[in-house]
Amino acid sequence: MGVFAVILAAAACGGPPPAAPTPPVASAKPAPPAAPPASASAEPEPPKVENKMGTPSADDAMKPTQKPRDIVTMADALFLLAFENSEVGKAAEKKCNASGGNPDAVAACMATARDKIQVNAIRFKPDAAKNWWWTSMQKKGNSLVILHRVMFDFGDETDRTIVIKPKGGDQGMAKWVNVPREVKIEAVNDYTIAIQDPQFGKLLYEAKLGLEGK
Repeated sequence: MGVFAVILAAAACGGPPPAAPTPPVASAKPAPPAAPPASASAEPEPPKVENKMGTPSADDAMKPTQKPRDIVTMADALFLLAFENSEVGKAAEKKCNASGGNPDAVAACMATARDKIQVNAIRFKPDAAKNWWWTSMQKKGNSLVILHRVMFDFGDETDRTIVIKPKGGDQGMAKWVNVPREVKIEAVNDYTIAIQDPQFGKLLYEAKLGLEGK
């Protein structure tokens, strides 16, 4: 039966004619994506970041992990002069090598410069009454000659330095006429300290354990 006949039959029954079927709507095709601009065809380079931190210095890499007072007061520690690493030693090495002499002559030149520094060993040690003593010595072989020996109190401390404040007279063999009012000690690393000498500049001393003597 055709569609027209169905409509007539429905009208004859007194009901409204059914609505004509809606034709299917064709689905819209998605629009093609817009072409990217020519400048976007290549991935942008990441911005260059300038490294302002710099390369860590050798000093920072070897900085102490202990407090300066703990380093200075290590038990059984005798601090021996590190001549070659001190300012005066570096200056002497430059001067001794400038002449272009043979190795024996350079060694003799360095020894002469080293011998000008009488204090080549120091220690910080308490006595039985818990008074602290700063002893400056001249080490010759296994012998220690006490040049200066003064009592002191500890002063201000930072993460790299500590101050000692001598009190009383010098009880050593080569007595100071004027005992320094205070001395700042720098902790270079866990086993090396530095003291600024008025004549020779910064002197470095390295801790040797079990060599303190009596």
